[in-house]
Amino acid sequence: MIGLFFENLAWVCLNEKYGFIDKNGKEITEIKYDFVGEFSEGFAWVNLNDKFGFIDQKGNLITDIKYGAVDDFSNGLALVGYKEKFKEVGKFGFINKTGKEIIETKYDRVGRFSEGLAWVELNNKVGFIDSIGKEIIPLKYSWANNFSEGLASVTLNGTKWGSIDKTGKEVIEMKYDEVKSFSEGVAIVKQDGNWFGIFGLIDKAGNQIIELKYDGIGEFSEGLAWIKLNGKYGFIDNKGNHITSIKYDGVSPSYSEGLATFMLNQKCGLINKEGKVIIEMQYDGIGKFSEGLAAVKQDKKLGILNRKGNIIGDIKYDAIGVFSDGLAPVRLNKKWGFINKKGEEVIKLKYERVEFSTDNRLHHNLIRASLNGKDIYIDKLGREYTQEWKEANLDK
Repeated sequence: MIGLFFENLAWVCLNEKYGFIDKNGKEITEIKYDFVGEFSEGFAWVNLNDKFGFIDQKGNLITDIKYGAVDDFSNGLALVGYKEKFKEVGKFGFINKTGKEIIETKYDRVGRFSEGLAWVELNNKVGFIDSIGKEIIPLKYSWANNFSEGLASVTLNGTKWGSIDKTGKEVIEMKYDEVKSFSEGVAIVKQDGNWFGIFGLIDKAGNQIIELKYDGIGEFSEGLAWIKLNGKYGFIDNKGNHITSIKYDGVSPSYSEGLATFMLNQKCGLINKEGKVIIEMQYDGIGKFSEGLAAVKQDKKLGILNRKGNIIGDIKYDAIGVFSDGLAPVRLNKKWGFINKKGEEVIKLKYERVEFSTDNRLHHNLIRASLNGKDIYIDKLGREYTQEWKEANLDK
Protein backbone atom coordinates (compact mmCIF):
# COMPACT_ATOMS: atom_id res chain seq x y z
CA MET A 1 0.00 0.00 0.00
CA ILE A 2 1.21 3.50 -0.83
CA GLY A 3 0.25 6.75 0.83
CA LEU A 4 -0.05 10.16 -0.77
CA PHE A 5 3.09 12.11 -1.65
CA PHE A 6 4.14 14.97 0.57
CA GLU A 7 7.39 16.82 -0.13
CA ASN A 8 8.19 14.23 -2.84
CA LEU A 9 8.03 11.29 -0.44
CA ALA A 10 5.28 8.79 0.36
CA TRP A 11 4.88 6.12 3.01
CA VAL A 12 4.56 2.51 1.97
CA CYS A 13 3.29 -0.51 3.88
CA LEU A 14 4.52 -4.05 3.41
CA ASN A 15 3.75 -6.97 5.74
CA GLU A 16 2.23 -4.51 8.25
CA LYS A 17 5.47 -2.49 8.47
CA TYR A 18 6.02 1.05 7.16
CA GLY A 19 8.77 3.00 5.45
CA PHE A 20 9.17 5.72 2.80
CA ILE A 21 9.86 5.83 -0.94
CA ASP A 22 10.75 8.64 -3.33
CA LYS A 23 9.13 9.44 -6.69
CA ASN A 24 11.20 6.76 -8.42
CA GLY A 25 10.06 4.05 -6.03
CA LYS A 26 13.42 3.98 -4.21
CA GLU A 27 13.18 3.08 -0.53
CA ILE A 28 14.69 5.91 1.50
CA THR A 29 14.12 4.08 4.78
CA GLU A 30 14.01 0.48 5.78
CA ILE A 31 10.40 -0.77 5.97
CA LYS A 32 10.47 -1.49 9.68
CA TYR A 33 8.25 0.99 11.53
CA ASP A 34 4.91 0.19 13.14
CA PHE A 35 3.48 3.41 11.73
CA VAL A 36 4.65 6.72 10.26
CA GLY A 37 3.39 10.24 9.66
CA GLU A 38 3.63 12.41 6.56
CA PHE A 39 6.54 14.73 5.83
CA SER A 40 6.18 18.33 6.95
CA GLU A 41 8.95 20.93 6.69
CA GLY A 42 11.40 18.16 5.78
CA PHE A 43 10.68 15.78 8.64
CA ALA A 44 8.25 12.98 9.54
CA TRP A 45 7.51 11.18 12.76
CA VAL A 46 7.94 7.42 13.02
CA ASN A 47 6.58 4.95 15.55
CA LEU A 48 8.26 1.81 16.82
CA ASN A 49 7.21 -0.22 19.86
CA ASP A 50 4.70 2.46 20.89
CA LYS A 51 7.35 5.21 20.96
CA PHE A 52 7.89 8.12 18.56
CA GLY A 53 10.85 9.86 16.96
CA PHE A 54 11.59 11.93 13.84
CA ILE A 55 13.46 11.26 10.60
CA ASP A 56 14.71 13.59 7.87
CA GLN A 57 14.17 13.14 4.13
CA LYS A 58 17.19 10.83 3.89
CA GLY A 59 15.73 8.53 6.50
CA ASN A 60 18.13 9.58 9.25
CA LEU A 61 16.79 9.82 12.80
CA ILE A 62 17.11 13.32 14.26
CA THR A 63 15.82 12.14 17.66
CA ASP A 64 15.80 8.88 19.50
CA ILE A 65 12.53 6.96 19.31
CA LYS A 66 11.56 7.77 22.88
CA TYR A 67 8.51 10.02 23.01
CA GLY A 68 5.00 9.06 24.03
CA ALA A 69 3.36 11.72 21.83
CA VAL A 70 4.43 13.99 18.94
CA ASP A 71 2.95 16.32 16.34
CA ASP A 72 4.07 17.42 12.86
CA PHE A 73 6.65 20.17 12.41
CA SER A 74 5.15 23.64 12.00
CA ASN A 75 7.05 26.94 11.88
CA GLY A 76 10.28 25.07 12.55
CA LEU A 77 9.11 23.33 15.73
CA ALA A 78 7.41 20.07 16.65
CA LEU A 79 5.52 19.15 19.79
CA VAL A 80 6.93 16.23 21.77
CA GLY A 81 5.86 14.69 25.03
CA TYR A 82 6.42 11.95 27.52
CA LYS A 83 3.19 10.14 28.35
CA GLU A 84 1.82 6.66 28.78
CA LYS A 85 -0.14 5.00 25.98
CA PHE A 86 -3.88 5.80 25.98
CA LYS A 87 -3.44 8.41 28.74
CA GLU A 88 -3.91 12.14 28.20
CA VAL A 89 -1.67 13.22 31.06
CA GLY A 90 2.02 13.80 30.44
CA LYS A 91 4.66 16.46 30.07
CA PHE A 92 5.10 18.31 26.78
CA GLY A 93 7.52 20.68 25.06
CA PHE A 94 9.01 21.37 21.61
CA ILE A 95 12.03 20.32 19.55
CA ASN A 96 13.70 22.18 16.69
CA LYS A 97 14.84 20.71 13.38
CA THR A 98 18.08 19.42 14.88
CA GLY A 99 16.06 17.35 17.35
CA LYS A 100 17.06 19.51 20.31
CA GLU A 101 14.44 20.11 23.01
CA ILE A 102 14.51 23.89 22.97
CA ILE A 103 11.33 24.18 25.03
CA GLU A 104 11.49 21.98 28.10
CA THR A 105 9.00 19.11 28.32
CA LYS A 106 7.39 20.42 31.50
CA TYR A 107 3.91 21.56 30.50
CA ASP A 108 0.73 19.60 31.12
CA ARG A 109 -0.70 20.62 27.73
CA VAL A 110 0.46 22.77 24.84
CA GLY A 111 -1.06 24.20 21.67
CA ARG A 112 0.43 24.70 18.23
CA PHE A 113 2.34 27.89 17.47
CA SER A 114 0.26 30.56 15.80
CA GLU A 115 1.61 34.00 14.91
CA GLY A 116 4.77 33.25 16.89
CA LEU A 117 3.10 32.21 20.14
CA ALA A 118 1.66 29.01 21.59
CA TRP A 119 -0.57 28.50 24.60
CA VAL A 120 0.71 26.26 27.37
CA GLU A 121 -0.90 24.88 30.51
CA LEU A 122 0.76 24.08 33.82
CA ASN A 123 -1.07 23.30 37.06
CA ASN A 124 -4.43 24.22 35.48
CA LYS A 125 -3.27 27.70 34.43
CA VAL A 126 -2.79 28.80 30.81
CA GLY A 127 -0.50 31.40 29.26
CA PHE A 128 1.62 31.89 26.13
CA ILE A 129 5.25 31.20 25.22
CA ASP A 130 7.38 32.27 22.25
CA SER A 131 9.45 30.01 19.99
CA ILE A 132 12.40 29.92 22.40
CA GLY A 133 10.24 29.03 25.38
CA LYS A 134 10.03 32.43 27.03
CA GLU A 135 6.71 32.95 28.83
CA ILE A 136 5.42 36.08 27.12
CA ILE A 137 1.96 36.11 28.72
CA PRO A 138 1.72 34.84 32.31
CA LEU A 139 0.03 31.53 33.05
CA LYS A 140 -3.10 32.86 34.75
CA TYR A 141 -6.03 31.96 32.51
CA SER A 142 -8.31 28.96 32.85
CA TRP A 143 -8.40 28.56 29.05
CA ALA A 144 -7.16 30.29 25.89
CA ASN A 145 -7.35 29.89 22.13
CA ASN A 146 -4.68 30.42 19.47
CA PHE A 147 -3.77 33.90 18.29
CA SER A 148 -5.48 35.02 15.11
CA GLU A 149 -5.01 38.43 13.50
CA GLY A 150 -3.03 39.57 16.56
CA LEU A 151 -5.62 38.63 19.20
CA ALA A 152 -6.45 35.54 21.27
CA SER A 153 -9.66 34.84 23.16
CA VAL A 154 -9.15 33.97 26.84
CA THR A 155 -11.11 33.37 30.02
CA LEU A 156 -10.06 33.77 33.64
CA ASN A 157 -12.90 31.87 35.26
CA GLY A 158 -14.21 29.64 32.46
CA THR A 159 -17.46 31.56 32.10
CA LYS A 160 -16.74 35.02 30.68
CA TRP A 161 -14.50 35.51 27.66
CA GLY A 162 -12.60 38.41 26.12
CA SER A 163 -9.49 38.89 23.97
CA ILE A 164 -5.88 39.90 24.62
CA ASP A 165 -3.13 41.16 22.33
CA LYS A 166 0.40 39.73 22.13
CA THR A 167 1.55 41.79 25.12
CA GLY A 168 -1.20 40.32 27.25
CA LYS A 169 -3.22 43.54 27.27
CA GLU A 170 -6.98 42.98 27.49
CA VAL A 171 -8.44 44.66 24.42
CA ILE A 172 -11.86 42.99 24.46
CA GLU A 173 -13.56 43.06 27.84
CA MET A 174 -14.26 39.66 29.40
CA LYS A 175 -18.02 39.91 29.33
CA TYR A 176 -19.11 37.43 26.67
CA ASP A 177 -20.08 33.78 27.04
CA GLU A 178 -18.00 33.02 23.96
CA VAL A 179 -15.56 34.91 21.73
CA LYS A 180 -14.48 33.11 18.57
CA SER A 181 -11.19 33.76 16.78
CA PHE A 182 -10.89 36.92 14.70
CA SER A 183 -11.21 36.46 10.95
CA GLU A 184 -11.24 39.20 8.32
CA GLY A 185 -11.17 41.82 11.09
CA VAL A 186 -14.19 40.64 13.08
CA ALA A 187 -15.09 38.02 15.68
CA ILE A 188 -18.35 36.27 16.50
CA VAL A 189 -19.47 36.77 20.11
CA LYS A 190 -22.19 34.98 22.05
CA GLN A 191 -24.40 35.71 25.03
CA ASP A 192 -26.87 33.28 26.58
CA GLY A 193 -29.98 35.29 25.81
CA ASN A 194 -31.97 32.08 25.32
CA TRP A 195 -31.46 28.34 25.42
CA PHE A 196 -29.10 28.36 22.41
CA GLY A 197 -27.62 31.82 22.94
CA ILE A 198 -27.67 34.95 20.80
CA PHE A 199 -24.85 36.03 18.51
CA GLY A 200 -23.32 39.26 17.25
CA LEU A 201 -20.10 40.63 15.74
CA ILE A 202 -17.36 42.84 17.17
CA ASP A 203 -14.30 44.48 15.62
CA LYS A 204 -10.77 44.46 17.05
CA ALA A 205 -11.49 47.49 19.22
CA GLY A 206 -14.47 45.74 20.77
CA ASN A 207 -17.02 47.82 18.91
CA GLN A 208 -20.25 46.02 18.14
CA ILE A 209 -20.63 45.63 14.38
CA ILE A 210 -23.75 43.50 14.54
CA GLU A 211 -25.93 43.59 17.65
CA LEU A 212 -26.39 40.50 19.76
CA LYS A 213 -29.71 39.23 18.48
CA TYR A 214 -29.10 36.51 15.89
CA ASP A 215 -29.68 32.78 16.28
CA GLY A 216 -26.41 32.04 14.49
CA ILE A 217 -23.59 33.57 12.45
CA GLY A 218 -21.22 31.64 10.18
CA GLU A 219 -17.48 32.02 9.71
CA PHE A 220 -16.45 34.71 7.22
CA SER A 221 -15.30 33.58 3.80
CA GLU A 222 -14.51 35.89 0.89
CA GLY A 223 -15.67 38.79 3.08
CA LEU A 224 -19.16 37.38 3.73
CA ALA A 225 -20.93 35.19 6.31
CA TRP A 226 -24.40 33.74 6.76
CA ILE A 227 -26.71 34.88 9.54
CA LYS A 228 -29.81 33.24 10.97
CA LEU A 229 -32.83 34.87 12.61
CA ASN A 230 -36.19 33.26 13.41
CA GLY A 231 -35.38 30.22 11.27
CA LYS A 232 -34.44 32.21 8.15
CA TYR A 233 -31.03 32.90 6.58
CA GLY A 234 -29.25 35.71 4.79
CA PHE A 235 -25.72 37.07 4.24
CA ILE A 236 -23.77 39.99 5.73
CA ASP A 237 -20.35 41.51 5.03
CA ASN A 238 -17.68 42.13 7.65
CA LYS A 239 -18.88 45.69 8.19
CA GLY A 240 -22.31 44.46 9.19
CA ASN A 241 -24.09 45.38 5.97
CA HIS A 242 -26.86 43.02 4.86
CA ILE A 243 -26.05 41.61 1.42
CA THR A 244 -29.39 39.82 1.22
CA SER A 245 -32.61 39.91 3.16
CA ILE A 246 -32.98 37.29 5.88
CA LYS A 247 -35.52 35.28 3.96
CA TYR A 248 -34.03 31.97 2.82
CA ASP A 249 -34.83 28.54 4.23
CA GLY A 250 -31.16 27.58 3.94
CA VAL A 251 -27.81 28.73 2.53
CA SER A 252 -24.41 27.18 1.88
CA PRO A 253 -21.90 27.34 4.76
CA SER A 254 -19.71 29.78 2.82
CA TYR A 255 -19.09 31.43 -0.53
CA SER A 256 -16.90 29.59 -3.03
CA GLU A 257 -15.46 31.34 -6.06
CA GLY A 258 -17.76 34.29 -5.43
CA LEU A 259 -21.01 32.31 -5.36
CA ALA A 260 -23.26 30.86 -2.65
CA THR A 261 -26.23 28.51 -2.71
CA PHE A 262 -29.59 29.55 -1.30
CA MET A 263 -32.75 27.48 -0.75
CA LEU A 264 -36.37 28.58 -0.75
CA ASN A 265 -39.42 26.33 -0.95
CA GLN A 266 -37.14 23.29 -1.25
CA LYS A 267 -35.43 24.55 -4.42
CA CYS A 268 -31.88 25.90 -4.76
CA GLY A 269 -30.34 28.73 -6.75
CA LEU A 270 -27.15 30.80 -6.71
CA ILE A 271 -26.38 34.36 -5.62
CA ASN A 272 -23.23 36.41 -6.12
CA LYS A 273 -21.39 38.55 -3.57
CA GLU A 274 -23.67 41.51 -4.26
CA GLY A 275 -26.70 39.39 -3.40
CA LYS A 276 -27.87 39.22 -7.01
CA VAL A 277 -29.56 35.98 -8.07
CA ILE A 278 -27.39 34.38 -10.77
CA ILE A 279 -29.31 31.13 -11.10
CA GLU A 280 -32.98 30.99 -10.18
CA MET A 281 -34.39 28.40 -7.79
CA GLN A 282 -34.81 25.22 -9.80
CA TYR A 283 -32.46 22.54 -8.45
CA ASP A 284 -32.72 20.16 -5.51
CA GLY A 285 -29.17 20.97 -4.45
CA ILE A 286 -26.00 22.78 -5.57
CA GLY A 287 -22.53 21.95 -4.23
CA LYS A 288 -19.37 23.96 -3.67
CA PHE A 289 -17.69 25.53 -6.72
CA SER A 290 -14.17 24.42 -7.58
CA GLU A 291 -12.34 25.25 -10.80
CA GLY A 292 -15.50 26.97 -12.04
CA LEU A 293 -17.77 23.95 -11.65
CA ALA A 294 -20.12 22.56 -8.99
CA ALA A 295 -22.24 19.46 -8.53
CA VAL A 296 -25.96 19.99 -9.07
CA LYS A 297 -28.81 17.70 -8.01
CA GLN A 298 -32.10 17.20 -9.81
CA ASP A 299 -34.60 14.35 -9.43
CA LYS A 300 -32.18 12.41 -7.18
CA LYS A 301 -29.40 12.46 -9.79
CA LEU A 302 -26.25 14.59 -10.03
CA GLY A 303 -24.50 16.49 -12.80
CA ILE A 304 -22.16 19.48 -13.09
CA LEU A 305 -22.98 23.15 -13.48
CA ASN A 306 -20.80 26.08 -14.56
CA ARG A 307 -20.85 29.63 -13.17
CA LYS A 308 -23.22 30.79 -15.90
CA GLY A 309 -25.80 28.19 -14.93
CA ASN A 310 -25.15 25.87 -17.87
CA ILE A 311 -25.33 22.12 -17.30
CA ILE A 312 -22.20 20.32 -18.55
CA GLY A 313 -22.91 16.77 -19.69
CA ASP A 314 -25.77 14.73 -18.29
CA ILE A 315 -27.42 14.78 -14.87
CA LYS A 316 -27.18 11.05 -14.27
CA TYR A 317 -24.69 10.24 -11.50
CA ASP A 318 -25.30 8.93 -8.00
CA ALA A 319 -22.35 10.85 -6.52
CA ILE A 320 -19.88 13.54 -7.65
CA GLY A 321 -16.78 14.85 -5.86
CA VAL A 322 -15.12 18.25 -6.09
CA PHE A 323 -13.03 19.13 -9.16
CA SER A 324 -9.26 19.26 -8.71
CA ASP A 325 -6.51 19.15 -11.33
CA GLY A 326 -9.26 19.19 -13.96
CA LEU A 327 -10.92 15.96 -12.81
CA ALA A 328 -13.79 14.99 -10.51
CA PRO A 329 -14.69 11.51 -9.20
CA VAL A 330 -18.17 10.28 -10.15
CA ARG A 331 -20.22 7.21 -9.21
CA LEU A 332 -22.94 5.45 -11.20
CA ASN A 333 -24.47 2.06 -10.41
CA LYS A 334 -21.94 1.54 -7.60
CA LYS A 335 -18.95 2.05 -9.93
CA TRP A 336 -16.50 4.96 -9.71
CA GLY A 337 -14.52 6.78 -12.39
CA PHE A 338 -13.54 10.33 -13.32
CA ILE A 339 -14.91 13.04 -15.58
CA ASN A 340 -13.12 16.08 -17.00
CA LYS A 341 -14.38 19.65 -17.06
CA LYS A 342 -16.27 18.96 -20.30
CA GLY A 343 -18.25 16.24 -18.55
CA GLU A 344 -16.46 13.50 -20.49
CA GLU A 345 -15.76 10.20 -18.73
CA VAL A 346 -11.98 10.10 -19.11
CA ILE A 347 -11.38 7.32 -16.58
CA LYS A 348 -13.86 4.50 -17.03
CA LEU A 349 -16.47 3.93 -14.29
CA LYS A 350 -15.42 0.46 -13.18
CA TYR A 351 -13.90 0.81 -9.70
CA GLU A 352 -15.62 -0.29 -6.52
CA ARG A 353 -13.88 2.47 -4.58
CA VAL A 354 -11.58 5.42 -5.12
CA GLU A 355 -9.74 7.24 -2.36
CA PHE A 356 -8.63 10.81 -2.60
CA SER A 357 -7.45 13.55 -0.26
CA THR A 358 -9.77 16.24 1.10
CA ASP A 359 -9.36 18.41 -1.99
CA ASN A 360 -9.42 15.35 -4.31
CA ARG A 361 -5.96 16.29 -5.57
CA LEU A 362 -4.09 13.57 -7.41
CA HIS A 363 -0.71 13.51 -5.70
CA HIS A 364 1.92 12.92 -8.38
CA ASN A 365 -0.81 11.66 -10.70
CA LEU A 366 -1.69 8.64 -8.56
CA ILE A 367 -4.88 7.81 -6.74
CA ARG A 368 -5.78 4.72 -4.74
CA ALA A 369 -8.65 2.59 -6.08
CA SER A 370 -10.19 -0.86 -5.74
CA LEU A 371 -10.87 -3.15 -8.70
CA ASN A 372 -12.30 -6.67 -8.36
CA GLY A 373 -11.62 -6.53 -4.65
CA LYS A 374 -7.93 -5.66 -5.03
CA ASP A 375 -6.17 -2.36 -4.26
CA ILE A 376 -4.53 -0.73 -7.26
CA TYR A 377 -3.39 2.75 -8.28
CA ILE A 378 -4.43 4.80 -11.28
CA ASP A 379 -2.97 7.93 -12.84
CA LYS A 380 -4.73 10.83 -14.57
CA LEU A 381 -4.68 8.94 -17.88
CA GLY A 382 -6.36 5.89 -16.36
CA ARG A 383 -3.21 3.75 -16.38
CA GLU A 384 -3.24 1.17 -13.61
CA TYR A 385 -0.48 0.07 -11.24
CA THR A 386 -0.43 -2.68 -8.65
CA GLN A 387 0.73 -2.28 -5.05
CA GLU A 388 4.28 -3.09 -6.12
CA TRP A 389 5.55 0.48 -6.15
CA LYS A 390 8.78 -0.57 -7.89
CA GLU A 391 6.81 -1.27 -11.07
CA ALA A 392 6.35 2.39 -11.93
CA ASN A 393 8.16 5.69 -11.91
CA LEU A 394 5.65 7.54 -9.75
CA ASP A 395 6.53 10.95 -11.19
CA LYS A 396 5.54 10.11 -14.78
